[in-house]
Amino acid sequence: MIDVTKNRLIHGDCLEVMKHIPDKSIDLISMKSTSSRYERSDITAVPACSVIAESMLAWVIAKHFIVKFGGDSLEEMKDNYNSFTKNLHKRISQNFSK
Repeated sequence: MIDVTKNRLIHGDCLEVMKHIPDKSIDLISMKSTSSRYERSDITAVPACSVIAESMLAWVIAKHFIVKFGGDSLEEMKDNYNSFTKNLHKRISQNFSK
């Protein structure tokens, strides 16, 4: 719990501190009266982070795809990929056969 008394500057995590700010407080940036906001305590950032993680994963996969199959043009990259996948089954069978 945050100790909130009169004539004090409050410093801390915005979402946590806003729950404990007393009514009739003043926002020092806008110099207007403000009141405490109701914040849900069960919120999570996972859905928002999953979008960011998916985007970053796509960039990393694209980067390594270019490193593996890169060339001077997109057509050359496609040819390199098709050539790699054409003999992939044979290479896997040779490497993992008993």
